[in-house]
Amino acid sequence: MTHDQFLEGRLQVIRTLAAAADPFIKRRLLDLAKTYERKIAGLGSSPPKRQAPTGQRIAGLDA
Repeated sequence: MTHDQFLEGRLQVIRTLAAAADPFIKRRLLDLAKTYERKIAGLGSSPPKRQAPTGQRIAGLDA
């Protein structure tokens, strides 16, 4: 079983659970399903992280 096959299996379970869940849990499960879909598509689970600008100091943190 490949990693993508595993994720697709989890995705199916999540959608089945969402179909029988109350609205709050359903929304959370469907959000989780979107995360799995992005992983399967190779887009990752979250947007790229921002990097702090270099060469700038934050007041009060000077060491």
